Amino acid sequence: AATNGDELTDGYIVTDENIVLAAYKDDNWGFYSGLANKTLTIDFDIEGTYMLSDIVIDSAAIKCGNGMCEPGTVTVYYKNAEGEWIQFGETFTSAEGKTSESYVSQIVFSVDEAVEITDLKIEASPRSGKAFVVFSEIQAMGYAK
Repeated sequence: AATNGDELTDGYIVTDENIVLAAYKDDNWGFYSGLANKTLTIDFDIEGTYMLSDIVIDSAAIKCGNGMCEPGTVTVYYKNAEGEWIQFGETFTSAEGKTSESYVSQIVFSVDEAVEITDLKIEASPRSGKAFVVFSEIQAMGYAK
């Protein structure tokens, strides 16, 4: 998988079912290889001030194998003009026993009114007993202030 992070914002959403193969390689997936109970942090340096209303994360889904599936938890934070980190929307928690017929899952974060942001941070942890967090695309919806 690509390692510079560009694959997470390139506009390409992966739907390839071959992700379940042990030898699978596709630079459009952003992999985090870790151990359970570890947290992946993705920092976005937002150059300027924006109004943010929604975040959509395309993730590997429950159907995937080889330790890859929907993350156990995902939390999004934004930094306001005063430099404070504030949680954006509710923390996503994957339901134990959840099943899916898809290889890709969309995790959506929304707020009632757009918030002013200067930076963005996403924290994700693998599901219990899994070792990977696998994202295809991270989309932020809003507008420049």
